[in-house]
Amino acid sequence: MNKYYVKCVSDYKSINLDRLVQWMYDWWGHEERWTKEKVHYYMKFSFNLNKMPKTIILFNEDNEEVGMCQITMHDLSSRPD
Repeated sequence: MNKYYVKCVSDYKSINLDRLVQWMYDWWGHEERWTKEKVHYYMKFSFNLNKMPKTIILFNEDNEEVGMCQITMHDLSSRPD
């Protein structure tokens, strides 16, 4: 049986950021005409514990990222980024 765990990540240096950037680029970056560099910059600042946005990652038993979700605020007057 495969084992997975979920973690709210606050340090992008502790994960394979390039993998997550590629997922986001494939999902919406290309369609929105963002460069991978712009998606990378966006993702780099989405790892927080005490403020928004938050990135939550699903890891497998080999500690590889296999899924993710983000919690963001879309109210422009209160967005921290």
